[in-house]
Amino acid sequence: MHTTWRSQIWEPMLNNRVVSKLSRLMPFAFQKASSKPSKSFRFPAGWQDKIIFFLSFDCDTEKDARVVPTLQNELHRHGLKACFAVPGMELEKHPEPYRALYNAGHEFLNHGYQSHCHLKEETNEYISSFFYNQLPLKTWQTDVVRGHENIVQIFGTAPRGYRTPHFGSFQSVLQLSSLYRLLSQYGYRYSTSTLPLKRFVYGQVYRPQPDLWEFPLSGMFDNPFAVFDSWSIRFDPDRRYSDPDYFRIFQQNLDFALHHARRPYILNYYVDPSQVFDFDGFYQSLEYLLQHRDALMNPTYSEFTEKVMPST
Repeated sequence: MHTTWRSQIWEPMLNNRVVSKLSRLMPFAFQKASSKPSKSFRFPAGWQDKIIFFLSFDCDTEKDARVVPTLQNELHRHGLKACFAVPGMELEKHPEPYRALYNAGHEFLNHGYQSHCHLKEETNEYISSFFYNQLPLKTWQTDVVRGHENIVQIFGTAPRGYRTPHFGSFQSVLQLSSLYRLLSQYGYRYSTSTLPLKRFVYGQVYRPQPDLWEFPLSGMFDNPFAVFDSWSIRFDPDRRYSDPDYFRIFQQNLDFALHHARRPYILNYYVDPSQVFDFDGFYQSLEYLLQHRDALMNPTYSEFTEKVMPST
């Protein structure tokens, strides 16, 4: 990543407990600041006044593979596009449900090769492993390359995007710079591997390399620096939320985007299939989203990078 005043000064200033607490005390002000449109990009006609909604699924466990057909049906019923991040080992073990998604037009991201999460289904306990920040440089880089090769083998085309396993623990400037250089070498167009803090530092979407985009994940309206995901709301052992909070936060985020944000405004969400396939709060959120379809664009990440151009 280019070393700039943003990474040297602004990011360390924001990344501390005092500012994090302020963001929770004054969420509207922080969200308003993050909604400033970037002058670095030119959006095509029809996009300038839209909410751009990205939906992605991290499919890390065997249960995810079993339940994605249910989600595929719901996506089709709602006319939504989604992106899927699946470790190579899981793709090898369960290729058919993922091929069906690919053939239906959904996008697949490289999510590394090594399986990095085990679900104890009797207790709904997710056990994570293989954290890149705990591995030698060569080891995690090899995992990225093997994940790339696996997608080529399964689908016959190279992935254009990447998401780091357990990306929340791999956020330093040095770590991301090494990742972005590797992705650029393999011709990647984008990554979506960063926490909401990056939205406040660099923008809703930014280019850490001249040929590479980064899409930070969206936060929660009342906790702007915290990722809005199914794990935090429903399965984190230390969670401060409960199931009803999922729709509440989804609604708050969308209402802010509809009525207060400067557009185009990006909502970039991810969930795990095993955590939402039977969850009413998730489907209620999609129904609420689609009540405002006229205000939305729902591209894949690749479609965004093809249509939105850097300013000259």
